[in-house]
Amino acid sequence: MAASIIFCIFGFKSIRFFIKTSLCFFFVNFVFSGVMLALWLTFKPPGMEISNGVVYFNISPLVLVFSTIISYFIIEIINRILSTNNTRDSFCTIKIDFGEKTEKLKAKIDTGNLLREPFSNLPVIIIRKSIALKIVPKNILDSMNTYSNLKDNTYTLNNTLYTIRMVPFSTVLGEGALPAFKPKKIITSSEIFKEAYVAICPDNTLSEEIGALINPEIIN
Repeated sequence: MAASIIFCIFGFKSIRFFIKTSLCFFFVNFVFSGVMLALWLTFKPPGMEISNGVVYFNISPLVLVFSTIISYFIIEIINRILSTNNTRDSFCTIKIDFGEKTEKLKAKIDTGNLLREPFSNLPVIIIRKSIALKIVPKNILDSMNTYSNLKDNTYTLNNTLYTIRMVPFSTVLGEGALPAFKPKKIITSSEIFKEAYVAICPDNTLSEEIGALINPEIIN
C-alpha cells in the first residue's frame, strides 16, 4: 500500500529515489503515530480519540480553518529561515554535453521551475541564449528561435539526430513557449548523468551571475 501511494504521487524515477521517498514516508508516519499515541495516553485531550489505529479529532470547522492558517504561517516562516541559512546550497554546477562541446555553468536550483517537456515528461533546464551559443551552432540556434523553419522539428549534428520541442510556460507576466533541445547528456556536480531538456530564454531574463535555472528534481 505504501509503495502504491508513493508511485501515484511521485511516479517511478529511479530505484534510489523510490527507496528514499518510501523511507521518508514511513518515517513521517511513524513519528506522527508515536506523537499522537503519546499525547492521547498522557493527556487524554478532549475531542481526541484513537480507534483501530486511526486518530479522530472532534473539532469545529472554525477551529479547523484557523488551525490550518496558523500552521501554514508557521511552515512558511520555517521555510524562509531554512532557505536563508542554505543560500549557498541553492546553487550547483552542471555540465551540458552537446557532443562536440561541453559547457560547465553555475545553475540556480529553482523550486519554482516545474517545467516539463510535454511528450517525454522530462524536467527542463533554462539557460540564457548567450550560453546556448557556446554549445549549439548558431544556424541551429537561429532555426530553434524561428522554429517553423525546422523540417520535422529535428536536425542532425555529427550523425546524431536532435529533436526540438516547444516547452509551454506560465508566469505572472503571461504565457508562452520556449524552444528546447535534449543534449547528449547532463552531468551534475556529483558526476551523475541525468536526462533533461534544455530550454533557451533571452539573455535579459536571467542575471549574469546565473547561468541556468534548474529543476530541483535533476539534482536529487
